[in-house]
Amino acid sequence: MERTLYQVSEGVGYLQVCAVVIRPDENTDCPIGFAFEVELSTINGSAVQIMDYVSLDTTLQFAECDRMSCENITINEDETLENIEAFFVTLERNGLDSSITLNPTRAEIEIRDDDGPVVGLEETFYTTAEGVGTVEVCAVVYSPNGNLACPIDFAFSVELLTTDGDAVSTMDYDSITTTLPFGRCDTRSCVDVLITDDDVLEDTESFFVSLLRNGLDSRITLDPTQGEIEIIDSDDAVIGLERTLYSIQEGSAPAVEVCIVVYRPTGICPIPFPFSVMFSTSDLTAVVDNDYLDADTIQIFGACATRRCIFVPIVDDSIGEPDELVSISLGDPSDSRITASPRQGLINITDMIMETEFVNDTVTGDPLMTVPVAFPDTSTLCYEVHGESDKFFNLISDNCVSVNAHYARSGINNPNITLNVIDAVGIRAVSNNGSCVNIGVDLEGCTASINGVDLSSMYRENGIVVRKYSSRVRITVPNCEDTDLVMWVFCTGGRTEDPYTWEYFSFNFLRFVVMRGINLREESHGLLGKLLSS
Repeated sequence: MERTLYQVSEGVGYLQVCAVVIRPDENTDCPIGFAFEVELSTINGSAVQIMDYVSLDTTLQFAECDRMSCENITINEDETLENIEAFFVTLERNGLDSSITLNPTRAEIEIRDDDGPVVGLEETFYTTAEGVGTVEVCAVVYSPNGNLACPIDFAFSVELLTTDGDAVSTMDYDSITTTLPFGRCDTRSCVDVLITDDDVLEDTESFFVSLLRNGLDSRITLDPTQGEIEIIDSDDAVIGLERTLYSIQEGSAPAVEVCIVVYRPTGICPIPFPFSVMFSTSDLTAVVDNDYLDADTIQIFGACATRRCIFVPIVDDSIGEPDELVSISLGDPSDSRITASPRQGLINITDMIMETEFVNDTVTGDPLMTVPVAFPDTSTLCYEVHGESDKFFNLISDNCVSVNAHYARSGINNPNITLNVIDAVGIRAVSNNGSCVNIGVDLEGCTASINGVDLSSMYRENGIVVRKYSSRVRITVPNCEDTDLVMWVFCTGGRTEDPYTWEYFSFNFLRFVVMRGINLREESHGLLGKLLSS
């Protein structure tokens, strides 16, 4: 059968029913190269022959290369308004060649009473993005069947109107009350509903469309008459740090103000509901409690808020230091529709004292009795202390302070590499109250100690200041000069190469920088002292 379901109006007169060649592929010019025939007959269902249709028992002839053979079935019209009724047509082989398969062999014919056509909304649920512009809403003729050339032989109209749901006219869409006209034989009439695109991130909202009869011919049934239009917000919501780099001079203010802003959407109320985001601080070269105070907080934006600010406290001290960095970051916003970008930034803490303390007598230490390791063309240049390992040497001593270092094997487990590096630095100084104080810096864990007790934070007492950072230590002690001795000890690392296998090995060592306060007037001892006093 060409179709398994036919729908026909009662007053149409007749219905054409066809048998078709489905395979071979329809692109074949001649699917069956010989003539054949099949038997077509009708069978009662809820529709009964004579009363509703004229029964048929006939042969459908197919000539050579034919694709289709049809027969008309007469549909009887009466003056009784009836429900949909159906009867059936079947195909039988009638000596059909065994190479031809007959399928499908049965079709249903529905008779719809043309005393009452049905017109209704084409869709009862529409989904549209906010930024799409318009959504087309249509009314269509459902019955008589839309495949007929002229389902309703006169002009008519229906009324369409919109009503608010949680979407509100003017703010979310343009309300309409309009007439949808159908000309003679028309099967569809449509109108565009304008969707308002705004700069506000909103939840999914909906409003409704309805059909009204508007003097519609009483023979026409209106169904369905109600539809819902759902608007999905297409706004891209983005919040982020207002700046990715904040700079503050230590001592100029107690805190630096860091702000989070709503970048998109724009407008007076870009996000009309509350949300939150985690703000975090973490160490880079600055150390929490020593240089700044922890400011980790959950920042809550109220409905329509566009900006939130956090104050990150900065620790002020009298120690001259290089610039130090604090990392600031944002977590994921509480609402998944909101993204955070930029979410990473820096606070740069500067110290004016550094510029006045850094003078020309600065010494960068390898310290003196060192030479570069083998293969100096490598990207990282390290230094080796020559001589026997596990020894101490004196860098400089005077009547007030003494700086010593310990050198040892580098720890590289390779018989082809013998490398001695500094793994400990010790300073012995006289404090302002006349006490002898021993300061130590050890490569293992990059620890600092006062008189053998490890430091966890800054030490400041009687002119001696020791400040421990993650990978460096700053030391200030009284000197025989008018200016204190100030030096940095850095925990760092490098790598060297096996001269036979060309394999690289990494190792750690201490290096130091004497910033100021080397005694140039009194007699000094030690490697550096002898050089300066000669």
